[in-house]
Amino acid sequence: PLDGSYPVIALGALNSRVRQDLMTSDTYTWFSFDVAEGGLVVIDAVTNGMGDPQIVLFDDFGRQIAYNDDANNTLDSMIAARVLPGTYVLGVAQLYSDTQVMTRMLFERYVPGK
Repeated sequence: PLDGSYPVIALGALNSRVRQDLMTSDTYTWFSFDVAEGGLVVIDAVTNGMGDPQIVLFDDFGRQIAYNDDANNTLDSMIAARVLPGTYVLGVAQLYSDTQVMTRMLFERYVPGK
């Protein structure tokens, strides 16, 4: 929830590209970000073969928008989702591991041409 009762890393407005490195485990780490106008978000979770991240994206109403475990014939994860203006919440966790793994997160936003 975004009411402050659970730790969420607030990335603020996702204008173009944000990179975040963190240690992940089998417990979800949560991020929130804001989108000012509709478009596409692409989110990657990369461990360079050291882990098996999964990611899940929710809108501010709590509806699951996207989920990914393995992308592009790797154990890394990637989501590409159309979004409308609003706040989004992303969870990342490692599958099959209770140890911490360095995970590089990349959040990118694309807007339609005008």
